[in-house]
Amino acid sequence: MIVRSITVLLPQLLQNQAQSGGAACSNISAKPRFVNVTIVGNSASENGGALHNYQGAETELVNTIVWSNTQLPASSLLYTVGSGKTTAYFSILQGGAAAILGEKTAADVLGQDPRFTDHLNADFSLQACSPAINIGTGNVLTGLPADLAGNARIVGIADAGAYEFQSARLTGADRLATNGDVTTVQITTGQNYLIQVAGDVCRSVAGIGSKGSSSLSGSVNITTWVDNAVQTHNGTPYVPRHYDISPATGAATATARVTLYFTQGEFTLYNKALVSNGLPTAPDDLTGRASLRVYQHHGPPKEGQNGPGAYTGGMSTIVPDLSWNIAMERWEVSFDVTGFSGFFIGSASSPLPVKLVRFSGKQTDSKSVQLQWQVVEQVDIEQYVVEFSADAKNFVAIGQVGANHLQQTIYQFEDVQARNVQTAY
Repeated sequence: MIVRSITVLLPQLLQNQAQSGGAACSNISAKPRFVNVTIVGNSASENGGALHNYQGAETELVNTIVWSNTQLPASSLLYTVGSGKTTAYFSILQGGAAAILGEKTAADVLGQDPRFTDHLNADFSLQACSPAINIGTGNVLTGLPADLAGNARIVGIADAGAYEFQSARLTGADRLATNGDVTTVQITTGQNYLIQVAGDVCRSVAGIGSKGSSSLSGSVNITTWVDNAVQTHNGTPYVPRHYDISPATGAATATARVTLYFTQGEFTLYNKALVSNGLPTAPDDLTGRASLRVYQHHGPPKEGQNGPGAYTGGMSTIVPDLSWNIAMERWEVSFDVTGFSGFFIGSASSPLPVKLVRFSGKQTDSKSVQLQWQVVEQVDIEQYVVEFSADAKNFVAIGQVGANHLQQTIYQFEDVQARNVQTAY
């Protein structure tokens, strides 16, 4: 299609071919505007698999999806020669704003898969988890009550593309793995992965980035557990959603950055088990955000078990990065890790079945550190795990002290490893 100045509303531009501008070529100062258009499967033998501007043409895209178009490798989906320009708002472009070559203005442009209902069979309506839902603007749709299928054009907030999704977008727990889901992924060294439930592109499992001195690689199994109530381990509660990540090789030494997902509802349920100082009650709860901890329980779990007590290799405490994903309505907990096992979420202020009266550390003449702590009101304590950190953020276990059965007692532990760094226990 060769255009001068025109406003294109609601259609699909599909499977067209041209030398330049597979779907549309604009020239001689033309100013076409594409509103809620789905541009898919077009091809150009040279430039602009989707759109091509020539001789000062200026193309504007609003609420539009541009996906799966092809052109020369050195070109792009949206290509301008000379003085023209491409402007894109509230749209999905394969490759994001970088898909536009030449002068451009891009705002609120996503590069995510639009998740069509059935791309192979040319059904370009949207799945319930499509990122195109609710990203558009209704200001350009005055007098246009229907989408290409004849359904309501705006349901809540306008979508991108020719079709409006007719129900609420899936968010929160509806976008996450469910209890017992097991997902296997093949990890390549140095690569990042956003992992989905096998056979369900709408449900996320976790994010894994292979990095560090012994970068994770090979086959990795991720099991998601979601308990129907807050459970406790040695009297300490933990968030109902927890994860087991088990690499086929290097489970004890592999390094990576992991992102785990949780809902606000799961944090709220956890907080009900605490008297105070719980996890965040809302995205702006800075105190709650600072309280969150990841408790990593090492070793493979015992057969048929999945709680903290299923792991026998000790525990590490991790202070993670925490962010609220507005679009997905979920918490994203990210941290660097060495070794893989069970991951549980709790609060730094979680109540323990013991009260700590005092804790002290003193360097000896032999450069070791003598630790001592006094406790009262012990109940069913099996052991104390001593952890060390060089940055007061990421802790690793360095030893254990067996507990006695006294209500009040003093314990000691000597860290014999000389450490030439600032140390936290």
